[in-house]
Amino acid sequence: MEKIKDTFIEQWRGIAVFIVVYFHYSDRLPPAAFGFSEGPSVHQHIGKLGVLLFFIISGYLIAKSLEASKTLADFYAKRISRIWPLFILANLTVFIFLLFFSPPTVTTGDYQFYEKGRDVLDLIGTMFFAADLGFDWIDGAFWSLLVELKFYFFIGMCAVIFPKRFATAFCVFALAASGLDFLILYFDRSGPIGFSDSEQFRVVSQILHGLFVSQYLPMFAIGVALYRKKFDGLFTAVIFMACITALIGVYEIHLFKAEDNVLFIMLFAFLVVADHVIFKNAVFMWIGKYSYSIYLFHQMIGLTIMKMVAPYVTMDAAIVIALLSVSAIAWGASWLCEWRFRKLFISNLIKLFSLFGLHKLLIHIAPTDAPVLEEKAKASPVPLAGAAGK
Repeated sequence: MEKIKDTFIEQWRGIAVFIVVYFHYSDRLPPAAFGFSEGPSVHQHIGKLGVLLFFIISGYLIAKSLEASKTLADFYAKRISRIWPLFILANLTVFIFLLFFSPPTVTTGDYQFYEKGRDVLDLIGTMFFAADLGFDWIDGAFWSLLVELKFYFFIGMCAVIFPKRFATAFCVFALAASGLDFLILYFDRSGPIGFSDSEQFRVVSQILHGLFVSQYLPMFAIGVALYRKKFDGLFTAVIFMACITALIGVYEIHLFKAEDNVLFIMLFAFLVVADHVIFKNAVFMWIGKYSYSIYLFHQMIGLTIMKMVAPYVTMDAAIVIALLSVSAIAWGASWLCEWRFRKLFISNLIKLFSLFGLHKLLIHIAPTDAPVLEEKAKASPVPLAGAAGK
């Protein structure tokens, strides 16, 4: 059952990253930004939903990781070592790539993209996730990794403070932060509801969805609750709050057209079924396996490749070329360093976190099947340990 579950999660990783990548290639920028006279045959405006799916999956997997961690230092070291080595390589690769090739740029209107170049300070700031301090991301797609790190911090704190009810505590925290944020956005009539506004009456809201990533907490909470099997009223409320985030995310997409997305989803469903029937899910499993690497390399490099080939092919062909090129780069980068240096990073990060006493903060989380075993022990006339001994 565990293998089937892992396979399902891997497949959904592939689905999520494909949704994100195709949005960036097909509709993030107008065709003219690449030099095309016509757009792609299939449009979609739901790339943000792909990221939200990633956050749900992350919540599930991080709850699982917490069970296997003994201390807060151990947990933080494992999580950061998972994303940092490949992230550093991606930053260097994209930065050097953009020194030699010019990406598409849009400086006015709703499509604004890469209005100015990036320098070495931005490279250093990005490597240490310092966007909140005013550094520009080397690649704008990297914003979601900072959201992930903030989630790691909050869920780790919940695990230490509320070890027996950490999932409940995190769900309550997610509901409180996101609920307050949404109420401010709704009742403040100084502008349309959305996370990107900067009216002075929304300062508290900006802090909530900037520092506390409140708009994404319900997504992570869904994943945590699913792993811990907390199917109660609190879980239902978290789902409702997550729906609000999804609705606002769709609302903020200025060119959203229902018919475009319906067609995309229908065709995408056909691709998933075809992969299942013909390849036994191998294609989306492969994409899911390298989803993190694909996500890191896809935007700036892929869009630049599309611009480079624009004079020779249609936009549909350019999208395919970019997908294949980025997939090859992502595979090579993953092989080179995604897992190769993880143990080295873990050991050094644990030493670093131990300087701050995080190695003393113990995590005592019962496995998800512990309550089931306890109930069996109560119901059985013979203690489970004794029965196992026989």
